[in-house]
Amino acid sequence: MLIQYWVENYKSFYDRAEFHMQPAPRLQQLSYSVQNVKAGRGKVRGICSSVIYGPNAAGKTSLLGALGVLKSIVLAGNIRDKEQMTTNISVNQLKYIPNIRPFLTGEHEVKPVTLGVEAVIDGLRFSYEISFQCENLIDTAIERKIVSESLSLNGKELFIRKGYKVQLLDPVPLAYRNTKGKLKELSSLSLQTEPTELFLTGNFKAFYSNQLVQKIREWFTDKLYIIYESAFVDILPSFQDSRANISFGMINDLARAFGSSANELLYVNDSNGQPKLCSEFKYGKKKILIPASQYESLGTRRIVSIFPAIAKAFLHGATILIDELDASIHTMAIVSLINIFHNDEINRNQAQLIFNTQNPIYLNRNIFRTDEIKFVDRNDETHNSEVYALSDFGTHGSTRAKNTNNYMTNYFVNRYGAIKNIDLSDIFTKILDEQKQVR
Repeated sequence: MLIQYWVENYKSFYDRAEFHMQPAPRLQQLSYSVQNVKAGRGKVRGICSSVIYGPNAAGKTSLLGALGVLKSIVLAGNIRDKEQMTTNISVNQLKYIPNIRPFLTGEHEVKPVTLGVEAVIDGLRFSYEISFQCENLIDTAIERKIVSESLSLNGKELFIRKGYKVQLLDPVPLAYRNTKGKLKELSSLSLQTEPTELFLTGNFKAFYSNQLVQKIREWFTDKLYIIYESAFVDILPSFQDSRANISFGMINDLARAFGSSANELLYVNDSNGQPKLCSEFKYGKKKILIPASQYESLGTRRIVSIFPAIAKAFLHGATILIDELDASIHTMAIVSLINIFHNDEINRNQAQLIFNTQNPIYLNRNIFRTDEIKFVDRNDETHNSEVYALSDFGTHGSTRAKNTNNYMTNYFVNRYGAIKNIDLSDIFTKILDEQKQVR
């Protein structure tokens, strides 16, 4: 279960921004959407879902993508660039991450990028953070190196790294030590590391706790899925192993529920060997294949492409983050999906759903708790983004989150921020004026 994650100097989030998945204190809304999981000797409460609102270019997609970058760094064990390209270019080339505004204003402050996460897996509550410096789009001469790194387990800090040196603060729990006996005196080499290599997956894993590191990597691999910039996809999703758990017949049932008239949807390799989604029609003994992009609606293709990842997260009790989940998909289908994640009897594995949207229909207390409704806003002067929840407004004062069925009206009158009044009349007037001049 994801508890929270945070970023600093990540794209438009120059100052520290925290995204929480724990219920707000004293909030009594939709109690069935709150999960309880064992963590250490106690329990941790988490919410099942979150929806993110904000104007264009506020940083909603960047906020979702930050966890993808941290996931890539932890699984690779370093902060070097990756060769395999993904839709989130920051995963492959870290130079696209640092906020460049200070350089544009002449400050030239070399502020490190900070990425951190707190989560629970198999009763272990871990918190991991890394800060690093790297070149950016303006200054390419900055040396790439890890500035700091830390790991906590069940509230106890195990190590803190500062540059090359590492300090062990609390001993690794006996059950997770590489040696079951008393920890031997280790050479100073075990407390050092290379400037671009993680201590977590390097010397800490080798000398102290391979099993604990494997648990953390398991969370990033099996309990965290991110679908980034996914307007629609016609190629086979990256979650291919999900087909071992989700029958393709089930996906076809889903497509038919969305209106597909094909006998079957399947992936067929094109001339370049790339699997592409196709609609198959049976005509007597003949089978006719038509590229889905030429026959199926955008909504049908999109739900087919992302459903395996959603189903896999649901089955494995994972957290899934989806950029614009409801793009081209009917609102009622999304509401049904949200209700499934909120339903304790169906969501038995305690999966979590996080997505951003521009559709205000979900600003309704019968769909989401106020702590599940998040906003991302970007300051017009500093161009820095921040994230906050509707529950942060409390219940009193002019900016309170009123106890009504929906919060849409308050949002559109700019009571919560994260909205812009856009007037396009001047642009179109200019178009007409330029047309007159041409004539």
